[in-house]
Amino acid sequence: MNYFVTGAGNFVDTSEAHKDDVPSGALKFHWADIVQLGGFAFMEATNRNLTFTFVNGLRKPLYSYTLYPRH
Repeated sequence: MNYFVTGAGNFVDTSEAHKDDVPSGALKFHWADIVQLGGFAFMEATNRNLTFTFVNGLRKPLYSYTLYPRH
């Protein structure tokens, strides 16, 4: 099972107050930098895979993950 959680169009929140509520090894990426104007995520789906990309507010890619079909 894969979950991708992105922000909700709100202010940049750098808090990590609940990081210990996530199972060890489950969190792959956390980012919040107000200087880089927040950010967003987008998905690209093809017939071969689904790619999630997270970028900062300056459109610089920060993290990407590709899912492939289950066989």
